[in-house]
Amino acid sequence: MVYLEDGNNSVKNLIMIGTPNRGAPLAFWDVWCYPAINDLKFESLATQAIQNPNTDYYTIYGNWMRFVSGNPYIFGYDDGIVPTWSVNSEDYFMNIGNTFDYHNSLQTQNEYTIARPILLGISIN
Repeated sequence: MVYLEDGNNSVKNLIMIGTPNRGAPLAFWDVWCYPAINDLKFESLATQAIQNPNTDYYTIYGNWMRFVSGNPYIFGYDDGIVPTWSVNSEDYFMNIGNTFDYHNSLQTQNEYTIARPILLGISIN
């Protein structure tokens, strides 16, 4: 999203899958990925990118355990690492679906099936 912030029109559609757009609570627990992990903390500059009016933003999230919260260290539903509210954090994001996959497995046929219409240029509105 930071790349799109300057208003260029080179990206028509952005499909974000499990992206921690408002941060991830587990970023405060990780000390091995310093300093890169700082970009995933709440209110970091990386989580405050400005909307590009030339781009449509779509989200797909994982709901790891659909009946209970997946990770006891995260409030609410999550994919084991990223809470669903962080993925869908802006009103201009269009959520196009969710899967029951864990964060590290959000690259399956399930996510592709959800994203496919957009990738093919088919309007979903």
